[in-house]
Amino acid sequence: MKNILFVGSDPVYSSQMAETFASVYGKQKLNAFSKSTEQGKGLLFAKAEASMKMKGYELILKKNDASIADEQFDCIINIVNEEQPLQCTFSNSKTWQIPKTENLTLKELNVVRDLIELKVKQLIATL
Repeated sequence: MKNILFVGSDPVYSSQMAETFASVYGKQKLNAFSKSTEQGKGLLFAKAEASMKMKGYELILKKNDASIADEQFDCIINIVNEEQPLQCTFSNSKTWQIPKTENLTLKELNVVRDLIELKVKQLIATL
């Protein structure tokens, strides 16, 4: 089993969306974790949660920093929006650029959610 960490730097739970999809589609191949550098609240969480429920999934929010600190990761996925510079990379990291999500409508957020889902499926296919 591979340990994969999704690190999101936007406040609309992109890393948690990726963790949710990875946990569903890759449960035989990987352990998924997520970490956000910015945490959204209120309406942003409601939008992300509603978007995932439309796909039939509950947004995963269970991992905390302590559990992540104890893990060794086979791959780290940096999820950044198109307006951000690329984050620092490590030999076992990849960067996914997605549209900026902060001010999107639910319909627009669903398009980004589907992009994240596709990227997760592509990642799993390479494991």
